[in-house]
Amino acid sequence: MGIGHLGKRIAKSEAFKSALRAGYARYINLVLRTTRWRRVGFEAFDRDIAEGIPRVLCSWHSRLTLTPFCRDWSDHAFAVMASDHHDAQIATANLANWGIETVALKTSGDNRAAMREAVKLLRRGVSLGLTPDGPLGPREVVKPGALGIAGLAGVRVAPVTFSVSRSLRLRTWDGLILPLPFGRGIFAMSEGFVPPARMTAEEMEAACARLGREITELTEATDRMMAEETGRAKK
Repeated sequence: MGIGHLGKRIAKSEAFKSALRAGYARYINLVLRTTRWRRVGFEAFDRDIAEGIPRVLCSWHSRLTLTPFCRDWSDHAFAVMASDHHDAQIATANLANWGIETVALKTSGDNRAAMREAVKLLRRGVSLGLTPDGPLGPREVVKPGALGIAGLAGVRVAPVTFSVSRSLRLRTWDGLILPLPFGRGIFAMSEGFVPPARMTAEEMEAACARLGREITELTEATDRMMAEETGRAKK
């Protein structure tokens, strides 16, 4: 047996995958614990939570590493829609440790059952998180799923993001941000909007474009805030 073949067998083994998931979870928890966090724009959402009103929280796929941990969910149920691909399962393995549910999405195929489950969760008062350009892109192009789910449930789609002072940008299709520990960080949210339950193709296209603009604007504004904070700290 060649070394390459052995390596592929090890990489596909459940033991290796389990170790990878555990290692990733420990790393993310280290980042969360050692970063000095500030939260911006969560006041309205916190008021909604107090009244049992959920939201669909949307971030770009490049920011998925930390956005599910944007707040303490002990006072409100939260679920994340994530691909059932084994790579995505590495990133979602830590969610259960934080009391966050997962709704599995097929990488390819029919996801109507997952969407129905998501709508039911929202109607029960559970907030939902997803990346509207995931799981395979195109990068930073909103697909209709988030808007369709929010419209049927009659809830708000709200952009959410994070920015950190120390990170790496990976050479992946989405330009994934891998945060580094022992830095500063900002979690940010904006109000978003409640999409109609029924939309024409043109209305859906316009709503997708609006949501994409709002996510990008929040992400860029948060990065600017982080750059300003970092600059002040260095003076």
